Amino acid sequence: MRSHLCIAALFLLASGCYVAVVSHSQERALSDSNDFVSAFLVDRDAEHAWRLGDPELQRRTDVHSIQGVLETIDARVGRLREILPDSYIQTPGRTMEVLYVGTYERGLLYHRIVLAGDKSGYRVTGFWFQAEPYPQESSRQPFRNAKAIRTAAELPHAP
Repeated sequence: MRSHLCIAALFLLASGCYVAVVSHSQERALSDSNDFVSAFLVDRDAEHAWRLGDPELQRRTDVHSIQGVLETIDARVGRLREILPDSYIQTPGRTMEVLYVGTYERGLLYHRIVLAGDKSGYRVTGFWFQAEPYPQESSRQPFRNAKAIRTAAELPHAP
């Protein structure tokens, strides 16, 4: 048995294979995801949101399609009032998912933001929304003390 392990280890070394260890940070993923959510849903700046995507997302989509998603959301539930980071999922490799609950003029939407990166920084690789909560998964962890992101119309006004 031991000789088989040694042979396998030598084969991997000789073939140039290596194992990369990725260190994730849910705080950094949340911060980078919040930047995207703020640009996309709060500021409604499709171009800035597109620039926050990773190169693959930028190849698959364009500013006009992101603007189209905003128009679809407007037609379904109206404008965003606030959005709350709900939970995250650390997936294998360099990806993490951040899930949000958005409160709109005419209802709720549930958002999933997929990120690629590590504790040094994340870029958005995809984003989705739906009317129902995303199913619970055993690897899904809640954010503790996450703050809602509010639109300017929903911020308290000074007396």
